[in-house]
Amino acid sequence: MAGALRGYLLAQIALGLLGGLVITSEYGARTIVSTLTAVPHRARVLAPWSGLAVMAGCVAALLTAAFIVFRRRDA
Repeated sequence: MAGALRGYLLAQIALGLLGGLVITSEYGARTIVSTLTAVPHRARVLAPWSGLAVMAGCVAALLTAAFIVFRRRDA
C-alpha cells in the first residue's frame, strides 16, 4: 500500500506547483488587473478557478486509480 501512495504524493506536489504557476503567471502578465476590474468581486473570479481545480484533481485521481487497478490486474 505504501508503494501505491508514493505516486499520489508526487501528483499532489505537481498539481500544487501547476496551480502556483498559473496564478503567478496571471499576476506577472498583469492580466489579473483587467479581470478584477471587470469583475470586482473576488469570489466570482475565484469560483470558476476553484471549480476547474477540483475537476482537474478528480480527473487526476480517477486516472491514478485506474492505473493502479489495471497495473494490479496485470501482475
